[in-house]
Amino acid sequence: MKQQYQFKKLTQVPKSIKGRLRYAAYTYTIVVVAMTLAFFGFVLQDEKLERLTKIINDINLQLSKANNLEKDFFIFEAINPDFYQTGKSDYVTEHKQAVAKIKKSLQALATFTETQTNDLKQQLQSIENKIELSENVFDSLLFVIRQKGFRDYGLEGQMRKHIHEVEDFSQINPIYVLKARRAEKDFIIRKDEAYVQQLREAVDILRQNGKTAIANPAEQGRFLTELDAYEQTFLAIVKLEKIVGLQSEQGLKKRFAQISAEVESQINAMEETIYARSWQYRFLLKTIIIFLLLFFLGIIIFISYQIVSTLGRPIEDLSESIQLIIENNFDPDIQLVQIETQDEIGRLSSDFGLMFKKLQERNAEVTQKKIELEEQRDQLEQSFENIKLLNRIGQSITSNLTIENIIETVYISIHALIEDANSLAIGIYNETHNQLDFFTEKGDGTGKIVTSHQSLNDDKSLSVYCFVNQEVVIIQDIQQEYENYFATDISLKDYGNRRAFVYIPLTSSQQRIGLLTVQSTEINAFTEYHVDILRNIAIFTTIALENSNAYIQINEQNKKIIDSINYARRIQSAMLPTLERIQKYLPEIFILLKPRDIVSGDFYWFAHTEVQPIYEEVSTNKGVSRVLTGFENEKYYLAAVDATGHGVPGAFMSMIGSQILHDIIGRREIIDPGTVLAELHKGVNFALKQDETENRDGMDLSFCVIDIAAQQLQFAGAKNGLFFIQQNQLSEISADKLPIGGKAFKEKERLFTTQTIQYTSPTYFYMTSDGYVDQFGGPQGLKFMKKKFKELLVEIHQKPFPEQENILKNTMEAWMRGHKQTDDMLVVGFKL
Repeated sequence: MKQQYQFKKLTQVPKSIKGRLRYAAYTYTIVVVAMTLAFFGFVLQDEKLERLTKIINDINLQLSKANNLEKDFFIFEAINPDFYQTGKSDYVTEHKQAVAKIKKSLQALATFTETQTNDLKQQLQSIENKIELSENVFDSLLFVIRQKGFRDYGLEGQMRKHIHEVEDFSQINPIYVLKARRAEKDFIIRKDEAYVQQLREAVDILRQNGKTAIANPAEQGRFLTELDAYEQTFLAIVKLEKIVGLQSEQGLKKRFAQISAEVESQINAMEETIYARSWQYRFLLKTIIIFLLLFFLGIIIFISYQIVSTLGRPIEDLSESIQLIIENNFDPDIQLVQIETQDEIGRLSSDFGLMFKKLQERNAEVTQKKIELEEQRDQLEQSFENIKLLNRIGQSITSNLTIENIIETVYISIHALIEDANSLAIGIYNETHNQLDFFTEKGDGTGKIVTSHQSLNDDKSLSVYCFVNQEVVIIQDIQQEYENYFATDISLKDYGNRRAFVYIPLTSSQQRIGLLTVQSTEINAFTEYHVDILRNIAIFTTIALENSNAYIQINEQNKKIIDSINYARRIQSAMLPTLERIQKYLPEIFILLKPRDIVSGDFYWFAHTEVQPIYEEVSTNKGVSRVLTGFENEKYYLAAVDATGHGVPGAFMSMIGSQILHDIIGRREIIDPGTVLAELHKGVNFALKQDETENRDGMDLSFCVIDIAAQQLQFAGAKNGLFFIQQNQLSEISADKLPIGGKAFKEKERLFTTQTIQYTSPTYFYMTSDGYVDQFGGPQGLKFMKKKFKELLVEIHQKPFPEQENILKNTMEAWMRGHKQTDDMLVVGFKL
């Protein structure tokens, strides 16, 4: 029987809605103006605090800039001849400007009322005093550094002048002079007092050599005078270096660093104090604003309540009446409330009444059609949902590759379909032990997998029966149905509280894999629909287990391969010289080696030979004798090699090339670059039996021989050239067009050209394999190209070498984004 609803009729006081809304608008306007004024006052005060914060940030910025300029001065300007000639430095000028800005900002801080406390005044005064002291120490450092000089200026210039005078005496053994110069340079570079004693010993040897080798007393006196002046000038430089601080752990440098740290610490402490007080003040202002907002909000709520109580009630009753009619599907027994007022709401109520009457008539017709369509839709949706559910379950199960994940996914899927499924287990056939290895999801919410084993010799086990007979076992009540499979009586305690069981064998087209079992504590827990679902899940589980086995086998094979390659990488790394060893002879160098795979076909090679005597065979009456004609300078050998291929084949080629180079230079003592490459070609040709086979593997390389004493670099290249930069101008030395290895048509002998570079000013050299310039990348997927590489070298060549390496590495990583590395990459850069 339909419930009857009756609403009371409402009688409204005849007031205009427009007049009520106008009254509310005036009130809201007053409240908004008052809130705006309060907020404007807060903004003004907040802007003042922002100016204070900006000044503090400017101080930090200028302090950081001053620190960076100080570091840059010691790194760059201390080796700039212009500074020693003119006494002027852009770094010093900018440093003083930054300090002046800090002082100005500190003075500006003192004008704020927030800094007028005794503690902040004392902090500001202390910071200003420390900055003055820091400037005095910095000026002292500048004076001492300029007095020490560099190259042709200051004490270093005088020292070089004296030693050049000493070198002009032809009677003196040049090796002794070279030892003194080496000790002098080692001290200047490494700031180690051990080299002072070495230089004194070398000077004593030179003094003795001069006394015995120079017969002319006047010449001998002039030689000893120049030698003594050289020694005294060097000792004066040592004294100045101690004043500056040999290792930045003492002297003026340490004092300057301590004062700078104290300034930074005091500024940070002052900054924290000011920020804390600014935050407190802002918090107070925000609290006041929130209080005012709540106050004005209370006024608005009060006015709104007054309007709603007189204007909103009729609208609310009308809305509730409409909602009730809609909820009851336009039931004709439910009538719309009547608002008996002469305003807009009363007329709206009357119009709604007529509209609902028409809708109720039409609704009766539509309802009948809807019932028929819903019955058809329900049938289709159920069928479709069953198909989608099985598809989702199958995808979810087969996507897992571990037994634990497979069991967890199967349990979740089955539990979502069968509420009474309390336990799930998957048994996997273990042929070695003739048993089933069970992995059980206990269903207690922990997700824990419990393992157990069931021997296939147990002829009283339902799981063994299912697996051996490859038969689905369905038991709705274990007490009543167990005897259908076995004659032996059982006790309920053997199965705990479980009553219903389903066992389904897992079998592929090739072999028996195991079984799936679902168990419940309820009798008759599994319907025919449930069993059909479980049969499909068993198929998916079988596929997932086969995939898991294949995945495990692939992983094991892959691990063995990777382990072998990693071992090869360790062998290859052991053959390469360490960067630390190379830096003993070439301090300013970087080596960027980026293999495409674990091991690399690109490699670098380095060797070093000491000063060696040069003998010439001369025929005399007594026969052939060897005569000392001079000395071969100390030399460094550096190569950047790109062997054929990459990965494991390239690594084998790199080991062959490295061993042949060691034999050519270390044992056979061949030092001419062109001859070294020719012999390397013969060695590769012989090692790979290229005259007898079709093998054409080899390598491209750049090879340099460096003579520091002669300020000379000799180069030969096989397809890979050499870049060098002098006075910001980049030049390229082209290599010979043929590689190392392989055999050209009708070729008798492969020759390579030796090219010589004399350097009298700082020169930057770069060697690279084609892997860097030929790498695809960028928005268009193009090669990096040699032009872009050369432009990058010019841009970064004056930066410290570790930073150059990082820039080259980061540039290539950004270029490769979205692209795979196509070849091994090797870039070597050094400065002479």
